[in-house]
Amino acid sequence: MLIAEATAALSTSMLGTVVLSLGVLVSLGVGIIGLLSLRREHEAFKDDTNRRFKSLEEFTQEVSTNLSDELSAVRREIHDAELRISASGEHRSETLHIRFNDVMAGLFKVQGRLDAMKE
Repeated sequence: MLIAEATAALSTSMLGTVVLSLGVLVSLGVGIIGLLSLRREHEAFKDDTNRRFKSLEEFTQEVSTNLSDELSAVRREIHDAELRISASGEHRSETLHIRFNDVMAGLFKVQGRLDAMKE
């Protein structure tokens, strides 16, 4: 009877050990599958992030090129405007000198007449 009880107790504890071992193996398998799934998600996220970063980089490069072109155009326009302003300033200056010369010539004529009248 002791042998029968010992055998029954042994098979119950062995069955428990087998069930516990299977439980550990299943949980280990689930953990490994979870890690593999997480790795796939991580790779997909990394690929998506790289794609977005590349498109952002291309957009930034395009905007930079456009801004550079626009800046060059504005610089040319400013230079042309400065040349026009300078040319119109010189034209005004010449016109003023001509008028001053005409006024001075008229004053000299008047002064000459006044001097002639004094004598």
